[in-house]
Amino acid sequence: MDDKKLMQITRGVPSPWFVKSIELSTSEERIDVYFDFIKGGVLACPICNKPCKIHDTTDRSWRHLPLFHYDSYIHARVPRTKCEVQRLSHNPKIAEKERQIGL
Repeated sequence: MDDKKLMQITRGVPSPWFVKSIELSTSEERIDVYFDFIKGGVLACPICNKPCKIHDTTDRSWRHLPLFHYDSYIHARVPRTKCEVQRLSHNPKIAEKERQIGL
């Protein structure tokens, strides 16, 4: 099993998310995990929970709980969804799915 698959399983990463890459710095005792989502993926609208296409993204980083004795950081393109069902009642919003991967 490769390191990305192991990280994806242990972090409980739901589809359409996946671990894009992992960088380990033994000298800095730091691990950086980069998440992404499948292009064309559909996420739930954070307002009405209907399936939505991704409107745009923003890059974000968070410090996470230590992994063994290494400082752990998560990086991801966080999507905003644009709800076609409720287009007039709410604007693009940050998708709630990123909370499932600890973002």
